[in-house]
Amino acid sequence: MEQSKKRKLSEITNPTSESHQTKRLQTKPVGGSRLQEITNCLQADKQDGETCPICLCDLDTDVVQLGTCKHLFHRDCLEAQLGESDWLKCCVCQCIYGLMKGDMPPGEMKWRLLPTLRCEGYPDIGVWDVFYNFWDGTLKGVKYKGTKRRAYLPDCEEGKKVLALLIKAFERRITFSVGTSVTTGQKNVVVWNIHHKTSLDGGPSNYGYPDEEYFKRVQEELAQRGVVIESEDEVSKTITNSVGHRYFLI
Repeated sequence: MEQSKKRKLSEITNPTSESHQTKRLQTKPVGGSRLQEITNCLQADKQDGETCPICLCDLDTDVVQLGTCKHLFHRDCLEAQLGESDWLKCCVCQCIYGLMKGDMPPGEMKWRLLPTLRCEGYPDIGVWDVFYNFWDGTLKGVKYKGTKRRAYLPDCEEGKKVLALLIKAFERRITFSVGTSVTTGQKNVVVWNIHHKTSLDGGPSNYGYPDEEYFKRVQEELAQRGVVIESEDEVSKTITNSVGHRYFLI
């Protein structure tokens, strides 16, 4: 009896005990494929009683585990979702694998530092003026109406970080898309995909400052699309100087 108690205690306190090892998910590398290259997935054992989040069938054959979020799917289901794309989003947690790119129409993004302008709540620093321009055009056979938009960021560390992220988002063509305007109801127009501050003041209800949660919200929003800062010097390198320009013509 005493030995039995000691064995149970060992199983609880020692995660390397035999009983724990047998419960661990067994995985092994997947042979070279686009799916493996993009998601770093691993081949996994069949999962009794669990279903694939895509097809909702039992995970009883050809199961793979995504590299970062560790969610399990049928390999065929993920390969069908990936198709010819260079990126994949986990349908369970929205984790992005690969380089997500959108279908933003041709346009331009400009930014400049205005040292004498002020955002409410930031009385001692200048403002980054961000300007977007999209022309009327046709996308996937549908005619759309272009737009001009302006947004503002205070010249603080978080503001410059968000500016660098917005530049990356524009380069990946995910900042805007063609759709229906939430404010006007007009169809086939260029609309925001990422929240911007379009006023210097007036608070959140006026899409302006101050807004204590804005930097956190917009960074989370961008991270969900795979847009993150990857190195310490990336912000300064992306902004480059007090004036910048990105331009797309496709």
